[in-house]
Amino acid sequence: MLQPGSYEVLIFRHASDESPYLDWLESLDWKMQERISSRVARMKKGQFGDCKALAPSLYELRLFFGPGYRVYFGQHRGRTIILLAGGDKSTQSKDIKQARQYWKTYLEDHP
Repeated sequence: MLQPGSYEVLIFRHASDESPYLDWLESLDWKMQERISSRVARMKKGQFGDCKALAPSLYELRLFFGPGYRVYFGQHRGRTIILLAGGDKSTQSKDIKQARQYWKTYLEDHP
């Protein structure tokens, strides 16, 4: 469960060093990148805003601008946030499925 306080924010990477979250973020225009990065920065302070739990320790950060952007992340070991992927309302079902898989992969590599 997400609690107030400080968090370390890390970015999930595949074994090939690719990052689904960074790939998605870099595909957006710079204004959207700035707004999303600002929101992620607030997560470091425990200010999560509108989040929805998808599974134990897996969440969807809902952003109410653009086409309804979403950032998918996991909470690991209490005070670490792992940014998994991003998307928008139009690709939400597919994005959630991928985020679940990325989270499973991360947890297998970091028990």
